[in-house]
Amino acid sequence: MSGTLHDLLFGLGVATQPVNIIAGFAGVITGTIIGVIPALGPTQGAALLLPVVFRLAPHTGLIFLSGLYMGAIFGGSVTSILFNIPGTPMSVASAFDGYPMALKGQGSRALAGSALSAFIAGTVCIIMFTLFARPLADYALTWGPPEYFSVLLLAYAALVGLGGANIFKSVMSVLFG
Repeated sequence: MSGTLHDLLFGLGVATQPVNIIAGFAGVITGTIIGVIPALGPTQGAALLLPVVFRLAPHTGLIFLSGLYMGAIFGGSVTSILFNIPGTPMSVASAFDGYPMALKGQGSRALAGSALSAFIAGTVCIIMFTLFARPLADYALTWGPPEYFSVLLLAYAALVGLGGANIFKSVMSVLFG
């Protein structure tokens, strides 16, 4: 446990360096701009900015890309709320309640709710990842071929089951897809 605490403190020291804080803010701002553009999501934004990221230190680049991802998720909800055009696929649900609120003059309230919920969700995910990444990785390393086969079989069975009424088409799409 002391090794984990040491690693967390070391990571905190790296993350709070000024260049990394600036990279995080730059990533969030860039991601928000990318997320506002319809059909450009966090994946496409990261792909477009890979030449920039490769010039950074590895940990700085990862912090930038993490900020870009989180900013793009929020940026997609901006156009979803204000114009009923989701900027990212993850922000489609924001249009259901956000756009009617914007039509009633409560757009700023909807945007504030979206920003707050994105912040809370991101914070909870980071905490959960920090707590459970190592135990899950240790457990995953104990798996052998039978466990991998079982998980793949379950995934394929779920895909066929969700495929609809035509089971033959579902099986063929799983086999060729």
